Amino acid sequence: MPLRFRRSWPGPVPRPSGRRLGRPWEGVPATGERGSATVVTLLTMFMTVFFAALAIDMGVLINLRADAQAGADIAALAGVQDLTADPTAVGVVEATVKASLGDNLFDPPTDGEMDSCGAEVLGSGWTKLVGANCIAVAADGSSLRIRIPDRTTPGVFSQLFGVASFDYTAVSVAGVDEVARVLPFWLGSDAGSFGCVKAGSVPDDAPCDGHGGSSGNFGYSGHAQYGNSAMGTTPDPAGADTLEENIAMGLDHRLSRIDQAPHHSFAVLDDAPYPLFPNSVETETGNMSSLAGAGLFHGNGFPDGRDALLTRWDDLSWGAPATVGPHQLDDEPLWEFIGDLSASAVPNSCQKNQFKVVAGQADLSFVPAGVANHLTTQYDDGDSSTYHDQDLILTSLMLRCMDHHQGLSFDDNGKMGFAEVSIGCTGPCTDPVFTRNDAADQAHDLYDLLYSPRFGYAPQVTVPAASVSGNTQLSIARFSPIFLHRLYGGSCNSSRCTFEHAPGLPADIDANNINNIKAASGMSNFVIPDAMLPDALGSPDGVSVQGTNLRITLR
Repeated sequence: MPLRFRRSWPGPVPRPSGRRLGRPWEGVPATGERGSATVVTLLTMFMTVFFAALAIDMGVLINLRADAQAGADIAALAGVQDLTADPTAVGVVEATVKASLGDNLFDPPTDGEMDSCGAEVLGSGWTKLVGANCIAVAADGSSLRIRIPDRTTPGVFSQLFGVASFDYTAVSVAGVDEVARVLPFWLGSDAGSFGCVKAGSVPDDAPCDGHGGSSGNFGYSGHAQYGNSAMGTTPDPAGADTLEENIAMGLDHRLSRIDQAPHHSFAVLDDAPYPLFPNSVETETGNMSSLAGAGLFHGNGFPDGRDALLTRWDDLSWGAPATVGPHQLDDEPLWEFIGDLSASAVPNSCQKNQFKVVAGQADLSFVPAGVANHLTTQYDDGDSSTYHDQDLILTSLMLRCMDHHQGLSFDDNGKMGFAEVSIGCTGPCTDPVFTRNDAADQAHDLYDLLYSPRFGYAPQVTVPAASVSGNTQLSIARFSPIFLHRLYGGSCNSSRCTFEHAPGLPADIDANNINNIKAASGMSNFVIPDAMLPDALGSPDGVSVQGTNLRITLR
């Protein structure tokens, strides 16, 4: 049966009245059709040529804009290095910026054009250079801002369509990202490898027994806050009211050394907001235990958005805390940052196997028998329920490593019946020890020690600690790397405190009300000998080593 198609309507197809149904194009005037097509064609051709001309000129503009941005970035990076070396030398910074722009821009601005940005309004904290107001310096001397004066490039093909020229500019900000922190603790010129900052009475543990300085000076120093946008601080004069913040975050500005740039032999006290890079500090007196406790272990909500210093253990993925009452405190001891020393000229006493801990007890299997017997007899009271004595053993082993690395014999401050000489290198060793670099989860590839909240730098002054009394202005001779170790919390007597915690060991807790403890009575710290750190990090200006503790970056 053949296929048939049916219409969906009944009957014949209706037709318009008075008009014959024809083909779709029938009945359209031929002249109107041709005119519309011509207009559309001409308009299309016009728009095509316009956009092609605009694309060519925009390509030129994009290249010029990219050239300007690259030139500004290079000049900012060059100028900020002069700025960080001496924030008062703005003339040098200006000359560096202008020379860099002249070398790297297709159309470098003139000196007059570099002073044509007066109408631009900047945020607070920026100061424009007089005579070159397209260059601005941050109030804390850590950042440099450059604006390329408005440039004009003529349109080429686009001029045919009434676009005579295009304007462009570029802005670049370069600054210093500081990795290491400067802490508000001062060291005397006679500081050894182990020190203590105190805010009250502590047990008879060296070096925290005695005063740690003369009466009333326990190692804290007063510092201003200059206002650092990256840290969230605002200008605040020096004094004890900033102590807890300065402990938790580190100082929000850089210091300098006496007899060095920018102030040289003129002593400048650290009192905000000026001058930049002060080179002297004032000692703090009085009971600082509550402020120190807030900064070290229980404070929260500091200007940088983080909590107390020792709670900042999670900067790297391998960070692990110890539970101390309600607090989670960093639990990585200094010896955990010892690197692979298999091919290094370092003492045997600095090898990582010298610092083994098993079930909260120091494992002395790899320590020479004579040294192990002395330490066990001297410090281990046999009470495995507390860890105070185990920390004394491990601390002595770390000081043994430091003595040997400096070419000294070890006799445990005369308590050991013999002097142990170094084995592994002759005389002062030159290879570093704290070189562990396992972390791969940070933007910068730095030694792991630099990320520890326990690591920082302390101003070391020009006079011995014993000669200091009261609130005294002290000039900074150098910056010494320190590692915070045993925390003494709460109230203390001659034998113990409410709680004590040394990293790598469980905490000693002697009370049920630790949840309410807010005071830090003291904290011991290792002062790391210079040569034990890599890449000049232990030098007098180690806190300012470019590429590690200081990184010049675009912002």
